[in-house]
Amino acid sequence: GVSGGSGSPGSGSTGGSTGGTTVTNPTTNPPVVVNPPTTTDPTTPTTPTTPAKDTTRPTVQWVAANGTNTTNGTGTVHVGDTVYLTLKLSEAVTVSGTPTLSLNDKGTASYVSGTGTDVLQFEYKVAAGQNTADLAIKTYNLSGVKDLAGNALDLSSAPYQPAGTLAVDTKTNTTAPQVQWIAATGSKLQNGNGTVSAGDTVRLSVNFNDVMTVNGTPSLSLNSKGTAKYVGGSGTNTLQFDYKVAAGETAADLEVSGYNLTGVKDRAGNAVNVDGAPHQPGGVLAVGSTTPKDAFAPQVQWISTSGSGIHNGHGTVGTGDTVWLSVNFKDAMTVDGKPTLSLNSNGTANYVSGSGTNTLQFKYVVGAGEKAADLEVSGYNLNGVTDGAGRSVNVDGAPHQPGGVLAIDAGSRSGATDFSFGNRRTVGYPGFQESGASLTPSTSTAMSRLALLDQYAASSFATPASTSTGAAQGWWNNSAQTLAKPQA
Repeated sequence: GVSGGSGSPGSGSTGGSTGGTTVTNPTTNPPVVVNPPTTTDPTTPTTPTTPAKDTTRPTVQWVAANGTNTTNGTGTVHVGDTVYLTLKLSEAVTVSGTPTLSLNDKGTASYVSGTGTDVLQFEYKVAAGQNTADLAIKTYNLSGVKDLAGNALDLSSAPYQPAGTLAVDTKTNTTAPQVQWIAATGSKLQNGNGTVSAGDTVRLSVNFNDVMTVNGTPSLSLNSKGTAKYVGGSGTNTLQFDYKVAAGETAADLEVSGYNLTGVKDRAGNAVNVDGAPHQPGGVLAVGSTTPKDAFAPQVQWISTSGSGIHNGHGTVGTGDTVWLSVNFKDAMTVDGKPTLSLNSNGTANYVSGSGTNTLQFKYVVGAGEKAADLEVSGYNLNGVTDGAGRSVNVDGAPHQPGGVLAIDAGSRSGATDFSFGNRRTVGYPGFQESGASLTPSTSTAMSRLALLDQYAASSFATPASTSTGAAQGWWNNSAQTLAKPQA
């Protein structure tokens, strides 16, 4: 049979021992419907606001100095030195016109760069007479400096003193500058050597021991009778002069005959001292028709004198004395022949030695009647004197005056006259025959004042003699004249 089960209709359960499936009612509610979002009406556009005009004036924030002889704004500058002044502004500016800075040493710094930025550069070159213990800005002259909105600078609180201590000193140097050397250059020249003629140009470079400034038209007078005119070099230590050779201008070796340097000064304002300045450029530069056959010919450099009674070229020599003349050349010389030197005393110096060296020796024995207040060479007779290449001496421009003052005085021996007795010669005769005596032996006699080189005895002098001393010599040689030996 079937087990009975209990159940009630509609309970959702199946009776019986095996049970039945229970049906559950749905528990999920249907979705809630949400209302759509509310749409906001668009707002009315706002009218843009006009920006306020920039009326703020730019200001100077700081000043800095740098340049020649300046470190971190500190140093000492002199004439010709350059100082750069830097202005730092509160904003970028533009520059029109020529702004400047007046300085407390009476100098002026001029604008050089910086427009469109907030940093402006000014340059100041120190001039003679400008001095201060510490450089500062005295006045800002910046009317053309404005910001991008057109506002001019507000200088009410601008700094005037750059950092550091920068002294400007143009008083310290009182030493006059000097010429150190001269050099000649040109299209026809090599190392200063060559030959130029009418129409050619020679550049003369004059070097100084300091930086020079030029105001005016300095020039150089030349031994060719030409003039070299200044063309450039101010602000350096070498000035340039140009010489254009004109017709009729000649020189065996070009040199400066005169410095015309008015307006040429050093950085401290000192004019040039030309005492002792060189006048001869290096090399041999011939101008015009008087060119030597060989522009490289040897030349005389100096002459000196020596001898007994001569000290450093000074002294007085008389008849019979010997003077040695040393003639120095640039090159070693060889001698073939008998060169001589004509002298202003009317004497002649004869070559004795020196061939193969650059100094030749000449000997001059002073003759009776020869005189000169200061001995000098009046003429070089150097035929046969040549250098190693066989070139003859160029004596144009050669020195003629030895150093010192050497007087030639044939009467320096108290009027002494030398006489010869056969092969004997007197040391000197310090006077003439006694008063009343004549040169005619038959009419007078004389007391002897002769000092002989050897012992003498009372004897007559009937010996032949030279006639070089004229009538007086004949008087002493006459057989009627005797020399009495004093009694002991």
